[in-house]
Amino acid sequence: MVLKFSANLSLMFTETTDNLLERYQLASQAGFKAVEFTFPYQYPVEDVVKAKSAANVDQILINAYPGDTERGELGLAIMSGRQDEFRESLEKSMEYATALNCNKIHIMAGKKFA
Repeated sequence: MVLKFSANLSLMFTETTDNLLERYQLASQAGFKAVEFTFPYQYPVEDVVKAKSAANVDQILINAYPGDTERGELGLAIMSGRQDEFRESLEKSMEYATALNCNKIHIMAGKKFA
């Protein structure tokens, strides 16, 4: 069995830079051929694609748009009454995944607030 590894850009190389896009190149320099991350949505999709292409790595996974992380939201899938927002967020996630040639999206279920 051959194991394949990917760098999680949300968690790795944070000691070097706070900029997610710069971490693509760091992952490539460290020998990774594939990357994943949680939420790229603060960056324009074109900038994310440019950073990925310049680093010559494969994007194997992104997380679906999480909602309002400032409020502690980590997904919208279980949020009653927010189906339209979930559909819109999924379209945004699909836009990024398609542009990055990434065929896996982790759907963030979310959490209910008390």
